[in-house]
Amino acid sequence: MRLVHANVNADAPQECVEVGPFDAAYCRSFLSHQPDPAATLRRIAAPLRPGGYLVAHEPLVDGPQPRSEPHVAQSELLLRWIRDAGLRHRRSPDASRHFHTIARQAGPREVSQRVFGQVESEDSRLAIQGQRDALVAIRPVLLRHGLATEGEIDVVLDRLAEAERLQFEVHFAILYVELVAQAPPPQ
Repeated sequence: MRLVHANVNADAPQECVEVGPFDAAYCRSFLSHQPDPAATLRRIAAPLRPGGYLVAHEPLVDGPQPRSEPHVAQSELLLRWIRDAGLRHRRSPDASRHFHTIARQAGPREVSQRVFGQVESEDSRLAIQGQRDALVAIRPVLLRHGLATEGEIDVVLDRLAEAERLQFEVHFAILYVELVAQAPPPQ
């Protein structure tokens, strides 16, 4: 195995050209941070051998999520803030909803899509801590763009801290959409 550290949106590093073509490529929570996910997906797929697979997992941050029991409304608000912050930064937080179009524009042939997520019961502390960490990370963006006030963010952080102590019957973490695509044969 060889690790190559490079920017996929820049020219392909010589190391990739020398050791490719590759059988598969994988990315998770990456395309939603790109201004043009189709262009990025095209660059990820470029060093694949014909018929090689590309798998992308992106979060589903818009629309209703399965409801945890007990319900934590602040989780839904956090997802809306994450989406809004991504849109303000000219990113693509809804990339998972547009995989069909993105794959068509990028070139790989779509093989399948599916939705999956993590379901937890009883001890959901780590998932909720992850939500709190995400909110702390995007707090400056929310404030800078007027998407939330200090007070609103503090309330959500407090409620999520309270939720860490709850005993859940079921806790649904964020849903992901998986795209499986295949590099086209040579022409």
